[in-house]
Amino acid sequence: MKQKANGQALVEWALTIGVIVLLLIGGLQFLYGVYLTQQVRAAAADAVNVAVVYGGDTAEFQEQLSAILATYRLDPALAVVQVNPTHGSYLEPLTVRVEYPVTVRVYGFFDLPIAAQEARALSQKDWDW
Repeated sequence: MKQKANGQALVEWALTIGVIVLLLIGGLQFLYGVYLTQQVRAAAADAVNVAVVYGGDTAEFQEQLSAILATYRLDPALAVVQVNPTHGSYLEPLTVRVEYPVTVRVYGFFDLPIAAQEARALSQKDWDW
């Protein structure tokens, strides 16, 4: 009788460990998705700060953009950055939208697409001088 109980406990332990490992892997992948979303949000905030200084989507802004994306470990080949309006006049609102079309698969649960992030600020470039 004692040997049967030990075998049953071993099977229950193996099943429990399997479920715990699955939950841990899923939790880590979910946290990676949250981390990636925060990186895209921070890149959008930095990009809008650079865009307001240079007055929009200028050559100087494009030079700085790859460095911003590299800072947040985002692949410049995947990132889609839009600046609206392209050239803002003084104190005109600029919006930078960063899309990073990546989906994090949380195994056993769901797919987590990384949402596009927007940041807004007032242009500081005076084009009228």
